[in-house]
Amino acid sequence: SIPVCKMSSVESKSSKRMGLFESEFKKQGKKPTMEGWSPLVSFLLCIFLGIPLLLVIILPSTLVFYFMSGTKKKAARPEFFDDPLEEKKAKVKPGIKKREEREFQIVLYGATGFTGKLAAKYTARQYKGKGLKWAIAGRNKAKLEAVRAELAEKIDPELSKLGVIIADSADTKALESMVKRTRVVATSVGPFAKYGSKLVGMCAACGTDYVDITGEADWVKHIIARLSQTAKASGARIVPFCGHDSIPWDLLVQKIATELKDKHGQALKKVEIVDNIRAAVSGGTIATIFNIFNSPLPRPTFGFNPWLCDEDGNKGESVLKLANPKIIGWNALTKQWTSLFLMADFNGKVVQRSNVFNKYGPNVIYSESQGFPSFMAAFVLTFSITILALSLSNPALGYLMRRFILPKPGQGTATEAQMEKGFLHITAVGTGEKGAKVYAELGFFKDPGYMDTGRMLMESGLMLALEDEKLLRRNGGVYTSAACMGTGLLDRLVKTGSTFESF
Repeated sequence: SIPVCKMSSVESKSSKRMGLFESEFKKQGKKPTMEGWSPLVSFLLCIFLGIPLLLVIILPSTLVFYFMSGTKKKAARPEFFDDPLEEKKAKVKPGIKKREEREFQIVLYGATGFTGKLAAKYTARQYKGKGLKWAIAGRNKAKLEAVRAELAEKIDPELSKLGVIIADSADTKALESMVKRTRVVATSVGPFAKYGSKLVGMCAACGTDYVDITGEADWVKHIIARLSQTAKASGARIVPFCGHDSIPWDLLVQKIATELKDKHGQALKKVEIVDNIRAAVSGGTIATIFNIFNSPLPRPTFGFNPWLCDEDGNKGESVLKLANPKIIGWNALTKQWTSLFLMADFNGKVVQRSNVFNKYGPNVIYSESQGFPSFMAAFVLTFSITILALSLSNPALGYLMRRFILPKPGQGTATEAQMEKGFLHITAVGTGEKGAKVYAELGFFKDPGYMDTGRMLMESGLMLALEDEKLLRRNGGVYTSAACMGTGLLDRLVKTGSTFESF
């Protein structure tokens, strides 16, 4: 079991680093990738082979493709309902049972996918013998039954009776039937702009709470603009971003802002975050990145940026400015080399939306970077991200990487044993409007992008299903995890494996 670090207070706040990584992380054998001299060969390859290739071939060809391609063709507008009139009328479906009368407390949709299987295994282990009423769902009956059989054989024989629901992501009748049977739907089926619109639309219309693991901000803008009124009318709490993107940062900033206000009476002015992470990449994530870049969604029709829409439909006044580092540098907070973190801008945007609801501060500066054990490690990863970014605009490079290097959808780059070695250690300091500081650390002890994303997804859904009285907001609407579940979700995560400390 993982010890839980309780809140503590110390006199010296400006220079002390808490020992979560050094104690709990190292005790469990957690080690960063590219430790010591291990990145030397990769570093030299980047310097003497990668950079010349980048300058002579990759960058020039990318520029040619970029200017020849012209304006990217926009993807079709997401369709949440078969009949567009249902969306315009904010129509709630008839024949909806009360939440407490529904057959299931939660349904996991996409249980045969890479992350979905991990979520199913987590739920089977964590809630074995606890009477949880849940089911797995997807489009392929044979694959779902195989997942059920594996859960029953390896984890809990009682799961041989686990509910299996067949529903294709484009079959609105099947989706309606499914969501009416459960309090909450937790879905891992992406890319969500391609496969998730009908499901979230049906949840909004049927008063069914919804959580997902999307990282597709433009798609969620459409949800906010076009489903908020329907969700409000039906009572459905629609909460995207309930995985690695971006629960850890969303809840951490909320906790820091709350402590600044409660202990020091100050609004949040700036938050600086450093992430130390060891994680795998799945084919689903790669597919989503390419899909977002190559087929961007059109902007929703709305009077202002939907991202700033509060629970009453008005434009929020709280502002958040992104100040995420893009180059390698030395970080005084954690005393290590840092560079850009791939999801930092996205995490900041999610925190921005939470700030609209929770009002951490009128003008917040958000800075997030990734920490590395050496300059060489920082350089190798930054160079790799650069190549990945260029492959988005370079069809030839993108094809070669997806064909021969990157994993396919439904596949991962790591086994479960390897993902057990993963971790996420976030160190942060929040500064109040008058200079007060709150330091905090949040730890995840397994691969955060997939194994612990399954846990975050299910715990988010289960809080909606089982702890309604602890929710920060109980009315229907489109929220973030910090705006709806709040610190109660952080408590659930600490109880099931994470570690949190602040001072």
